[in-house]
Amino acid sequence: MKILQPAVGLFLTVFSVSVFAQKATLNLSKDQKFKVETITDIKSSFSVMGQDMENQVNTKSTTSFAVLNKTGNDYEIGETITKMVSNVQMMGQEMSYDSDKKDNSGPTAEAMGKLLNKEKKVSVSSIGMVTKLDKAEKEEEADPMSMLSGGASSIGGAFFNKSVLNKEIPLNASWMDSTEEQNGKMKTKSVLTFMVKKIENGIATINFEGNSTNSGTIEQMGNEMAMTGTNKVEGSMELNLKTGAIQQSTYKAIGSSTVEAAGMSIPVSSTVLITTKMIE
Repeated sequence: MKILQPAVGLFLTVFSVSVFAQKATLNLSKDQKFKVETITDIKSSFSVMGQDMENQVNTKSTTSFAVLNKTGNDYEIGETITKMVSNVQMMGQEMSYDSDKKDNSGPTAEAMGKLLNKEKKVSVSSIGMVTKLDKAEKEEEADPMSMLSGGASSIGGAFFNKSVLNKEIPLNASWMDSTEEQNGKMKTKSVLTFMVKKIENGIATINFEGNSTNSGTIEQMGNEMAMTGTNKVEGSMELNLKTGAIQQSTYKAIGSSTVEAAGMSIPVSSTVLITTKMIE
């Protein structure tokens, strides 16, 4: 019997890991609803012809998500931004917007008016792969003013993350994942390492860190400018293992970029901080 104890112990260890390690997938029901609050703080600084300038974008939004339909492992999800407060300091100008006020005006109000209280639909698989995007969402992705929504307009991104779905989630597990996203004319590639730091009451706390690169063109005052950059990324999320939904998350990126404009190469430094929290 003593000779068998190490083998028995190994078997029990393997068995316990296989039982308690869960594969995270979206497990939602028709008509299920989520409400997510997103807070975004973006700061950037650059120098042009010896003049230092700083830009800052602060937004706070509330977004409602609803499972409209479920077919096999695919979900049709609707997203509606219901509330938005935004303060922007850019190129020496200040702009603000508050959806609770009736006297909003200017380009910011016009841009926000395109986003608020308008449902967009997306089809997504149980492992977080978008299989169909509706026309409204595609148009918004191509709109440079959509950045003022603080990322809240990125459907699904506020409550699910394909980098942690379809993964086994035992304590201390780690994996690397690379993604590529297109937002308008900007392309972002990310390589991040994820690690499960804690599992408690069906919630897994997952930290991540790594790097991202971005390239493409941005628009400023009607002019297109080429932009390339790199970012150091870190953050954390709380994953509901039962539903596959993100209960809350933080994302921080510190980066440096170069903008080509009017024959000049302009170095830009930036810090982006995004926090999300499921409030219903």
